[in-house]
Amino acid sequence: MILNRGAINGAVRQMTHWLPRLSRGRFEITVAFLRDSGPWGARLLPADGAVWASMLRCRLDPVGAARLGLKARSWRPDVVFSIDERNSMVLSRWVGLLTGATVVTAIHSTPRVGRSPWWDRLTRGQVSRFLALSPAHARHLETAGVLTHRIIVVPNGVVDQDPVERPRPPGHPVVCVFAGVLRGDKRVDVLLKAMALCAQHAPLLRLHVAGDGPEAPRLRSTARALGIDARVSWLGCVDDVNSVLREADILVLPSDAGVETLSMAALEAMAVGLPVIATDVGSMEDAITPDVGILVKPGNPDSLANALMRLYEDGSLRAALGRAAWRRQRRLFSSSSLCSRMEAVLTDAARQRISSQVQPIENPGRNVP
Repeated sequence: MILNRGAINGAVRQMTHWLPRLSRGRFEITVAFLRDSGPWGARLLPADGAVWASMLRCRLDPVGAARLGLKARSWRPDVVFSIDERNSMVLSRWVGLLTGATVVTAIHSTPRVGRSPWWDRLTRGQVSRFLALSPAHARHLETAGVLTHRIIVVPNGVVDQDPVERPRPPGHPVVCVFAGVLRGDKRVDVLLKAMALCAQHAPLLRLHVAGDGPEAPRLRSTARALGIDARVSWLGCVDDVNSVLREADILVLPSDAGVETLSMAALEAMAVGLPVIATDVGSMEDAITPDVGILVKPGNPDSLANALMRLYEDGSLRAALGRAAWRRQRRLFSSSSLCSRMEAVLTDAARQRISSQVQPIENPGRNVP
């Protein structure tokens, strides 16, 4: 496994659900962190896993890249796995070329249609398996130029949980929650504007923001300027996001296009029976169907405010959507299913070390709804 670092993001969070659970004795795991291991690095490792840390001194470090290549060549891996981070993608392909290992790359972003970067075009043929998160995501990869027979669909998965009953007596606040990094493209500013639009008609609507990031000071100022500061709780980074979701009534994800593909936060909310309001971006339609939540246009506070008001005013609808969300997560997005699929992918990749001609493989996941 080659990663930039064990950062707090959806791609790394997904890996924490399957990598430590790979069958012992069947896989020998080494995780190479190009930078430091990060806040979630320890969560990634199986009990007997090994770590190579701080392989690069800076972003462009040819000496560090050569050192990684020499270590990998002496270790002779069967499979090299990476996620869609530029350095880890480039170096996984480099290591695959040096060692003859099968290169598997999990794509968690939604590629933009058009000309891909030169380094990707130059080295893409070195990748044997591209992992997509849903059938719609697979179609995006095909449009971006990835050969169909190299794509395998492995949906995100989260741990199954018991649903949470949320009886709300009269006068009890209705809590919506945002969970994620506070970056500009996550569009928490749009959520704050929607909250302001709801303020007059929804006196008990509250927002909990679970996360931190570069936009945090500006967003706090925006909330004050909109006059809703008293309605917003800034929770900062939360280690156990489930504890926040279990106390909430609605999850809201207002991200721009190109940010979310199949959000882990949405699946975690569904796992505790929480309805989701999200922007219709990436492959969110594969998770948030009309019976489990509401999809809205990105960058549109009015559309988001209408969805919030609809769920704020109708507790029965919130409960019905939450129950359906819980059932859908268990059926399609379970971590046990994710782990089984990843074991199958890695086992197949180990059998078929990369060659000059990649053969089509059986791909039962392409029809996952």
